[in-house]
Amino acid sequence: METELESSDHTVNNLQLRDMDIRYCIGYFGCWIKTPGECSNTADDTKVVRREYINSDLVIFASPVMVGFTSTLLKRTHDNLLPLLMPYIRLYEGESHHVPRYDKYPLISLLIQPDGKTDAEDIEIIEVADAITCV
Repeated sequence: METELESSDHTVNNLQLRDMDIRYCIGYFGCWIKTPGECSNTADDTKVVRREYINSDLVIFASPVMVGFTSTLLKRTHDNLLPLLMPYIRLYEGESHHVPRYDKYPLISLLIQPDGKTDAEDIEIIEVADAITCV
């Protein structure tokens, strides 16, 4: 996929999360007030992930399905994208959504590799749980 995108004059930045230091978000939430847009409590590679994410037009996450969900590494990464949103919540189509911090966010896609025990319900749960929506 990378080669095809690059041959069409797209710039591809491939981040191998498994090779990065991605720590758990501890819920300090200083990223909303004290250091807007940046985690104020963790010195890891999520700063790189956030910078690449917010400066992208399209982000494709890839993960195996493990026990009916995406990997814990992808979940940790999603949690660490929280500084890219505001702490305020608003209703959108009957759902609670964070107010966006920035004017532009990338389109996102999730590429999963189901295992032999993955069923349609697992896929539906993953689609809802891994949605990062800003409106």
